[in-house]
Order: sequence, then C-alpha cells, then structure tokens
Amino acid sequence: MEFVKRQYRLAWDFFKQSLAKPFLGCALAFLALCVVSGLLFGRFTPQAEAVVGQFLSDLEQSGLLKENGTIGLPALLGNNLRATLVAAALGIVPFVYLTVLPLAMNAVVIGAVLAASSAMGAGLWQMVVLGLLPHGVFELPAILLGMAMGLRLCAGLSAAIRKKPGAPRPEELLPQLVRQYVCFCLPLLTVAAVVETFVTPVLMGLAL
Repeated sequence: MEFVKRQYRLAWDFFKQSLAKPFLGCALAFLALCVVSGLLFGRFTPQAEAVVGQFLSDLEQSGLLKENGTIGLPALLGNNLRATLVAAALGIVPFVYLTVLPLAMNAVVIGAVLAASSAMGAGLWQMVVLGLLPHGVFELPAILLGMAMGLRLCAGLSAAIRKKPGAPRPEELLPQLVRQYVCFCLPLLTVAAVVETFVTPVLMGLAL
C-alpha cells in the first residue's frame, strides 16, 4: 500500500510541476472549440448530422455498439484507453505537436452531437446534464490529461533535441508520463466506462 501511495504522490507532484499548465490549456482550448463548433453546426444542421452519422458508423465498425444498440463495457474501456494513449504517444514526434489533432477532432464531434440533438428537438441542457456530464466528469479529465501528456512529451523531446538548458532527459520524462497514465487515466476511464455503460442510458431513458 505504501508503494501505491508513493506512486500517487510522485504522480501528483509531477502533474503540478509539469502538466498543470498544458492541462489547463487543453481544457480551455477544448471548451472553446466545442462552443464554436456547436454554434457553427447549429447553422448547418445537415453537416452536423453527417458528422454524427459518420461518428456512429465508426462506433459500429469498431465494435463498441452491440446489436441492440447498447455499448459494451470492455470495448468502451479499451477504446477510451487506446484513444488517450494515442493522444499522449503522438507527442513522440518532436516540434509538431500532433496531439492538437485529436483534441480538435473530439471537440468538433461533441459540437456536432449537441447541434444535431438540439435540431432534432432534444433539449441541449438535458443532453449535456444527462447524456454527457455523468461520465464526462471522469472521462474528460482523463482525455485532457492524455493530451497534456502528449504536449509535454513533444515539448520535452524538442527541448532535448535543441539541447536547451534544463531540458528533461527522455529516459526520465517517459517513466513520469507512464505513471500519470496508470495512476490517473486508467482509474478515471474505468469509472467513466462503468457510468456510461450502466448509468447514462438509464438517465437518458428517464428523460425521454
């Protein structure tokens, strides 16, 4: 137990020192992109519905959706873990900051879903509070943390390549990021998957 506590202390210290700023930046950028894309798609409903349709088609092809239209817990958890890991791993490419791509894509999809739901008569706040918030309070921080990790990795590798004074060594930075993923992303996404699988459908059913 003491080993686990120590890992969490180290992870929290590293977050405060190295990830808090990129995490906040990702959160603000994500929120802004969700709002902007939602407003834009609100003016172009057919395009919003096309984005949502493509998103649902991708879900079906990925195996997340069962034949009855529900989402399987193992598949959902695996998908979210993989997506967060990819967002972080994109930072392995120095100078380019590829992690901004999944950040923008996720925000655009959420904006399209909200716009399409509103156009179909679903209450926007009802969709947010019942459909997104219950699992989103766990899932979104984990995803944003993965993106912040990707930005930090890219910045660290770029600084090391330029031999910038004080740049972190990759062999020290990578274990820190792995600890963040295991200590924070993994448990948050596990809780989010359970809530999204078993709680969110019930709440949405009560609202219909």
